Amino acid sequence: MRAVAGRRQPFFSRIVVVLALASVLRGPTWALFGAIAAVFIGTAHPPVENDDEPLDFGRQLVAAACLAVFLMCFCLVPIRIL
Repeated sequence: MRAVAGRRQPFFSRIVVVLALASVLRGPTWALFGAIAAVFIGTAHPPVENDDEPLDFGRQLVAAACLAVFLMCFCLVPIRIL
């Protein structure tokens, strides 16, 4: 995320953590996921040397592919134990 968003990464990380915490409305399993995400993901990232240098086209394609795979693997309904 830092490579794609650059200096805006903390903003996007906070949005992800807020969305994870908002998942409490979906049920207790999602609440647990939101709490784990909020604790382990965090929002801080140390600065890097070339923070202002944009990614080349090939790396942007890799980032888009990673996002696509993540979204395709995301399960809207968690596994339920009967």
